[in-house]
Amino acid sequence: KSPGAHVTCTHANLSPLLWLARLVGKRLTYDVVVHGIEVWRALPWTTRRGLEGARHIFSVSEYTRRELTERYPQLGPKTVVLPNALDPSFSSIKPIRETEVRSPRILTVSRLAAHDWEKGIDHLIQAMAAVCQQLPEAELIIIGEGVDRSRLEALAGESTAGDRIKFLGRVDDKALRTELGRCRIFALPSRKEGFGLVYLEAMAAGKPCIVANAGGAPEVIDSESGIVVPHGDVPFLADTLIEAHKNRWDATRIRNRAKQFEFPAFADRWRRLSSLSA
Repeated sequence: KSPGAHVTCTHANLSPLLWLARLVGKRLTYDVVVHGIEVWRALPWTTRRGLEGARHIFSVSEYTRRELTERYPQLGPKTVVLPNALDPSFSSIKPIRETEVRSPRILTVSRLAAHDWEKGIDHLIQAMAAVCQQLPEAELIIIGEGVDRSRLEALAGESTAGDRIKFLGRVDDKALRTELGRCRIFALPSRKEGFGLVYLEAMAAGKPCIVANAGGAPEVIDSESGIVVPHGDVPFLADTLIEAHKNRWDATRIRNRAKQFEFPAFADRWRRLSSLSA
């Protein structure tokens, strides 16, 4: 008989389809990738069955692995951490001359969807008044689009630093790489990141990241590539943004941290983990 097919399922919500396929006699095995909030809660029984039927469950962070397996211990033996990979197109961002870096310029990138309000963009906007008192030339550049933009723009308009907050909307990858190169600090103090690929993109440009102490984000950075702040603590965030601008960051060390997540390293981890017995 044919050994059957093997499938890598990239979202937990699709795994019941593979479980059902096996139930009706299809010869296949499958692995499932779990990312974040989709498994940080009680799961429908169909999704549980889909995960239970997997050969391996690849979690993009230790935080997500822990959230899943603490609720469903039976999934523990087959759940392993496989961090996301840096997009190769971002691994070759050319360093920008110091004279081209706009200081003190803070960049954030996020969907501005109503359900993504926990990304912390509002906290960055609220922090800018205090930041500009210490750093009058500071700017907050917001890249992203969505229905929450109007609320965030109104919030910026109420700030004494409103003229230092700019919304660029949706941009292409070339423009994003340019903005990453021109900023001094990247900040996204979100509490719903299962991993946070955008942090890797910023680090590939040699930029330190401000992240929240939630989700998988603290696993991406280290002490030489960023600072972790309490989610929702606006005064602490403002102080940290000021501190981050005064720090002397080593762009080479930040890039070296990002290299740990480049695609060849990801592929090696995937091959090694895929060879393990469930």
